Amino acid sequence: MLCPNVEHNLSWKVTGSVSPCNNIVGFPKFFSVKDMLDSKEYNSLLENNTNEVRSTYCTRCWDKENLNLKSKRQSDLSLHNIYSSFDQNYLKIDSAIGDKCNAACTICGPYSSSTWQKFIPISSYDNKSEVWDICNKESNRLIQLDFGGGEPWLNSVDEQIKLFELLIDKNISQRIKIRYNTNGSVFPKKLLNLLTNFNEVEITLSLDDIETRFEYNRWPLKWSFVEKNLSKLKQLRAEYKQINLTVNFTVSVFTWHRADEFIKWASANDLTNVNFNILSSPEVFSIKSLPTKFKNISTKFDELVSSTPMPNWEHEFLRTVNELDAVRNISWKTAFPELESMI
Repeated sequence: MLCPNVEHNLSWKVTGSVSPCNNIVGFPKFFSVKDMLDSKEYNSLLENNTNEVRSTYCTRCWDKENLNLKSKRQSDLSLHNIYSSFDQNYLKIDSAIGDKCNAACTICGPYSSSTWQKFIPISSYDNKSEVWDICNKESNRLIQLDFGGGEPWLNSVDEQIKLFELLIDKNISQRIKIRYNTNGSVFPKKLLNLLTNFNEVEITLSLDDIETRFEYNRWPLKWSFVEKNLSKLKQLRAEYKQINLTVNFTVSVFTWHRADEFIKWASANDLTNVNFNILSSPEVFSIKSLPTKFKNISTKFDELVSSTPMPNWEHEFLRTVNELDAVRNISWKTAFPELESMI
């Protein structure tokens, strides 16, 4: 078995489609668990996984492993060794639980953010009832819950509270791990107080950088608010040993050359667990798309830089960021003068 997620995980995207993993690329969209499990694509993936044949659906993990970075597959294999000792039929749920978000991040778009929908109108997504149905129906074999968004602390908060109270009342919360991926701009006190009843809680902050660069990447969030909430979360971590803080740093054309500096900042602020998420879409913001002149700028990700260069990348990049900046009334040149000089 290459990866336990194929058999033990259900993952919902913000648009409502379900797959075995949130890291999967190119997997067809299925809007019910039954349809997904019955599909030829899933069963082909299952067969490959059993026979330890690498699937093209899993390139994000292969890319990280080729850089000697720990992949989701490797992390979850370690967890599998623990979880399977409790329950051979354990279930992990990993879900983007709504598109409500107070940010219009540069690398995001209207399908994952209600703030982006103010500029690019689309229908909002509120089709996560199957997530809560399965969590309740399969509560006895739940062992990990991963919630993202949108911003998970702005979506389905009542449903989260009801589920957590159920798990606490059934006296099974002490075996369950909770994970969140949050932008750090909100602090839902009632929800967070319930988390102290669980075995382990991992709160991952999506930062991508600090100060002005954070505010560009995560517009219109303010770094000062995130810093205040970070202090509160650190205090919570100090009071409850089961609460851990980690950081997700998205590697993109805006950030790849800043990774070493960010790690120094994180270490100085007692945030020693930094995960690197290699951006693949939008393609124009992927470091794989960069021209060859951008190689040898940051050795950490140099193997991926310009690995699949985009024709006319400079033209497409400038067109895209200038259009985005006009909508959001900000300037990439102000936030990233060193990137402008490279171009």
